[in-house]
Amino acid sequence: MLKPMLARLVALCAIAVPATAQVSSLSPFGPFGEKHIDPAQMAAIVASSQRTMKPAAFVLSHKAELTLTADQVQRLDLLARAEEDSMVVRQIRMSAAMTRLIKKRSEAESAQQTGWVGTINEKQLRDDACEQSALQVDFTMNLLRDRQVVGNILTGSQIDRLQELELSDLMRVLRPKQP
Repeated sequence: MLKPMLARLVALCAIAVPATAQVSSLSPFGPFGEKHIDPAQMAAIVASSQRTMKPAAFVLSHKAELTLTADQVQRLDLLARAEEDSMVVRQIRMSAAMTRLIKKRSEAESAQQTGWVGTINEKQLRDDACEQSALQVDFTMNLLRDRQVVGNILTGSQIDRLQELELSDLMRVLRPKQP
């Protein structure tokens, strides 16, 4: 029961947190001034999410808890170096694609698409949503492929322990700070 729930939570964070991190002016307040999350906690959430975006590096950060062998460390170290390069390329590609999509949306909006006035260009809205979804699916699939490669290096008990550590790390940053 815990493993499927953890997988869904991690997948959700893999998509939601990077998307949130792309927002240029994160405010800890909602539209009516209610406090949601403080900036330090948001930074910790983003940092935690970014650590899990590099599966080999994430596993290596828990080397002692997972009791990795020397061979596993060596193989994971090679993957971690490759991940670093591929992650930068992926982030650049995702950022460029999102910038193009936002620019295309702003240029196409001669009338407001709020539903209050003017006409609604349903085809354009659906096309934009499909394009954005495709970008998110590509990003998620690449992450999951990287996780599979790393998972093939680990033992079953290490994977079980890693899932516990991943959830523990996430819960630590999601827990509100006590004053």
